[in-house]
Amino acid sequence: MRALPAFFAAFAVAWVAATPVLADGHSGAENQIVLDLTEETWVEATDAKLIMSIETAVSSSEMVATQAKIYQTLSAIDDKAAWRTTLFQRNPDSTGLERWRVLAEARVTAGTIGDVRGVATKQSAPGYRVTVAQIDFSPSPEAFEKARAALRKVLYKRAKTEMESLNEIFGEDAFGISTIDFTNGAVPLVAKAQPRVMRAESAQFDQTSSALAGGGASMAISRKLTQRALVILGGD
Repeated sequence: MRALPAFFAAFAVAWVAATPVLADGHSGAENQIVLDLTEETWVEATDAKLIMSIETAVSSSEMVATQAKIYQTLSAIDDKAAWRTTLFQRNPDSTGLERWRVLAEARVTAGTIGDVRGVATKQSAPGYRVTVAQIDFSPSPEAFEKARAALRKVLYKRAKTEMESLNEIFGEDAFGISTIDFTNGAVPLVAKAQPRVMRAESAQFDQTSSALAGGGASMAISRKLTQRALVILGGD
């Protein structure tokens, strides 16, 4: 048998070295399809974040009573809201009193917002000032989480539909879902199908301003939420 020319022998070795070898000993390249799927929805506000400011001058003997009065004031504004104190400043002045400034916030209904400035005025008195610091009628974090969950469900179904369509064409179980990535970064291609991974998601929403300071008329703000999923369908 005649020996192959040196050029053809080197080419054959290079071809064998470049052929992938799978874990089971079979050679061949994995088929991959990468899908970039996006869904959008609108998140509606059903309540508002209300921040109230209370300023007063307090003597040492009035501190306990003043704390109780602040709680009563917040209850008068909305007795069903879960009020949280987010700021408590105490500054002594030259007269021997302490000047208090308290900020408290809660999620409240549109009914509370409607007359909140009037209620604040009624609760105020000389040396005790109640004002609206901010009204934010944008959707709550809970509303965003609910919308994200709904979008993920839609994207899961779309990924499943794509997989089933491919298997109708290329044969049953030819492709499976290798990875679903809900982050906004790029998904690296892999050489072999990996265990199914559901990664942490990062949704984006538009930056429409929704802070309405000073009370008064307010309008519910809708936010557009966009969820992206990068899906790898792998098959041997």
